[in-house]
Amino acid sequence: MIKDLIKKTRSIRTFKQKHIDYNLLSDAVDCARYSSSTANIQNIKYLIVNDEENCQKIFPLIKWAGMIDWNPTILESPSAYIVILRDKTISIADNNFNINLGIALQNINLSLAEKGLGTCTIGAYNKRELEAILNVGTPYESALIIGMGEPAEKVELVDCDDINNTKYYRTLEKHYVPKLSLGKIILNFK
Repeated sequence: MIKDLIKKTRSIRTFKQKHIDYNLLSDAVDCARYSSSTANIQNIKYLIVNDEENCQKIFPLIKWAGMIDWNPTILESPSAYIVILRDKTISIADNNFNINLGIALQNINLSLAEKGLGTCTIGAYNKRELEAILNVGTPYESALIIGMGEPAEKVELVDCDDINNTKYYRTLEKHYVPKLSLGKIILNFK
């Protein structure tokens, strides 16, 4: 059921050190290729990184958990990354690009979750250094990174009715993610 897959698609920040096959990652990008796109403008491109050397170079460029003072260790780092790029030769408003990006991103994350992999979407990273390591040049720029691998942590969704208390938190055993109840997010005006 799609709702179960969506609930399973959480931000994972600690991974087991197991190699991920390029074809599996390519298949996830293929799922993004079928995504809806504003005016069918397909200006998103992808870099697949699954070699240990580049993964270890990328890892220290990332800030992993903006809401808490914590980062995984290199022994818990992703086994692969998909770097999502914006093709600047194709003109599109930033808002529309971001909508397309979100749709493609979710398709990738759902595809990988279905295969038992955990993902973490990363927007906080050293963009200039990442692009230098991966030889990203004109006309492309990195927009997001997805770190992935076999999860080494459990994530639990927690119902929450306090809009001021949705900060995620972790213990040694689990990462907890408060989610507002349906009654707090559906607004029916009369």
